[in-house]
Amino acid sequence: MKIAILAVLPLLFSQHIIATETSLENTLENRKTQAERYLEVNSAREIFQDIAERTQNALPESERESFLAMLTRHLDLEVLNDTMSQSLIKHFTAKEIAVLADFYSQPEAKSAMSKMGIYMAEVMPVVQMEMIKAQQKALQEED
Repeated sequence: MKIAILAVLPLLFSQHIIATETSLENTLENRKTQAERYLEVNSAREIFQDIAERTQNALPESERESFLAMLTRHLDLEVLNDTMSQSLIKHFTAKEIAVLADFYSQPEAKSAMSKMGIYMAEVMPVVQMEMIKAQQKALQEED
């Protein structure tokens, strides 16, 4: 879920960010180049290191070391980076990927995104509760 949030949320801000190449042609080669730029500033290693650091405290102390080892030493980050690159190239235009790379290269963006997990942890229980309430209201209307 975090990866999806990290991939999609910057699109919401993209209207405020100017890509370095405003007339970037949407070719396969340009999408590949921009995907490389994006993964340089937002690699699988960074994503999973962040997940490891944030998640470990929720685990019993006896499980933390093996969990950290799994995410930081045993996870095949090359496979993940390749998959991320292929998916970026498949689903986004060259300019969209450039905007994402530009976004993630900004220190403020990295700082904001590092707080997104905490933000979502606070917001999601309320969203879930409101969805339950809405479902209950919808069911009452059917009766």
